[in-house]
Amino acid sequence: MTTELAITLAFVGMTGFYKAGDFEARDGGRSHAILWAGLSALASGIALAVLEGGWLFWLIAQAVLFIGIGAVRAWLEYRANR
Repeated sequence: MTTELAITLAFVGMTGFYKAGDFEARDGGRSHAILWAGLSALASGIALAVLEGGWLFWLIAQAVLFIGIGAVRAWLEYRANR
């Protein structure tokens, strides 16, 4: 994989997670856009640079991050409503 493609994929992931973090804060809640974009950059860096995976490996890493964020948010909401 070329460096340009890796940077483009990382940027696409960061942009998507940034927008998702902003969308979730639509009802006056705190925006986690920067945190989510940073986690996406970290997942992209690990998938593409450290493990030297391709675009499919990057996509799997982003999906795992999405599921992880959802699981943590569900656990925090469960804990808050207990």
